[in-house]
Amino acid sequence: MADTFDRFTARTLTIASVYPLECKLQRDYGFTRNGGMTEFVLPAAKKGNYSTLKVSDMFQRIQDVDAMTASGRQSNKDFFVDVGSLAKDLHTHWAVQRIGTGNGFLPGIMVIAGDEPTDAELATMNAQQKGYFEGLFLEGQAYAEKHDFKQINEIHRAAAVWLGVDAKWVANIGEQHKGWKECTACFEKINALATICKVCRSVQPDFNASPVAEQEAPRKAGRPPIAPPLKPVFA
Repeated sequence: MADTFDRFTARTLTIASVYPLECKLQRDYGFTRNGGMTEFVLPAAKKGNYSTLKVSDMFQRIQDVDAMTASGRQSNKDFFVDVGSLAKDLHTHWAVQRIGTGNGFLPGIMVIAGDEPTDAELATMNAQQKGYFEGLFLEGQAYAEKHDFKQINEIHRAAAVWLGVDAKWVANIGEQHKGWKECTACFEKINALATICKVCRSVQPDFNASPVAEQEAPRKAGRPPIAPPLKPVFA
């Protein structure tokens, strides 16, 4: 008599996305009873479009604790992974546990009823993503106002681009500090054109001028030269 699994037909579900970044996740699931490792990939969606990923019932190979206890030898068994549980696992990782989801909104990713999203499902995904990205944009804006650019990541930038909002911090990481410099005395970030620090009021050297011109400038103005600031021992 043939094994029940030999006649098994896997059920499928589709995950749809309007999220502009690619989502990847590796899980110890396989298409056969021996399990395996599978990488699930949900492609990035262009603005105004969507992407999909079809998933199915799968299997996972796990240790058989009872058999190992009885025999004292390594033993494994196959474990059935229901497609509903699998889809929920992927959705939780890609949407629910994302940075910035604490405001009640999620990325536009959901398990849909058919193979392609309906207009209603697309409207739901876009609406929840709009709220999610608006929260992330405001967070990125707050970081930028504090000049704390290292806290801004690709998701903050993707949010601004998707919303169509223009902001200087949306540029690549190398562009973020353009227009700013560190005060040579207190090391606070100030405007690159500033000649006096707005924090400690120290006069800023002109790094485009020669060392001689830097020292001669105060004398020509009738002021004693200002000694260059001491460099910190520890950066």
